[in-house]
Amino acid sequence: DQLKNEGNGLFRKNNFREALLKYNEGLEIDPTNTAIRSNRAACLTELSLWKEAIDDARKVIFQENRWAKGYFRLGTVLLKKSTSRNEHAQVDQQELSDQDVSEFLLEAWLAFRTAAWLDRCAPSSQRDPGASRLYADMVSAAEAGIRQLGRPPSPSSLAVKRPRCDHGGAGAQH
Repeated sequence: DQLKNEGNGLFRKNNFREALLKYNEGLEIDPTNTAIRSNRAACLTELSLWKEAIDDARKVIFQENRWAKGYFRLGTVLLKKSTSRNEHAQVDQQELSDQDVSEFLLEAWLAFRTAAWLDRCAPSSQRDPGASRLYADMVSAAEAGIRQLGRPPSPSSLAVKRPRCDHGGAGAQH
């Protein structure tokens, strides 16, 4: 927890490279620590290291598929990647096509929707009061990006496969 806390302090000061080193150290000690991996995904996102950030976010979801923050991390990196074409071209030496951007936005939208759903289905004692609004805002941002491209997603691509909710919260499946 000490390395995670040190990384978090550096992250809050926008010292992303140093924070990344702390998170890397923490994952060397415990590669299964989803909180550190999630924070590292946020750091990698801020550094525009898209592939690595996406990989970390997906590992978090794989490890804890009922944790809303993992889906939030994935949605965030995909949304930022889709809205930073010039930056992406400089880093990866290639331009994103409208189709690529559309796919990133759609996957971001699905990730944010899943995060919102998981937040609603969590017991009230475990909910983050600001998370519901944040998730809704991010869903709206992804939708706006999709509309701006003029490429609405097909109905079949909007089918969200959600993890089962066993907590009995508002989104629980019966």
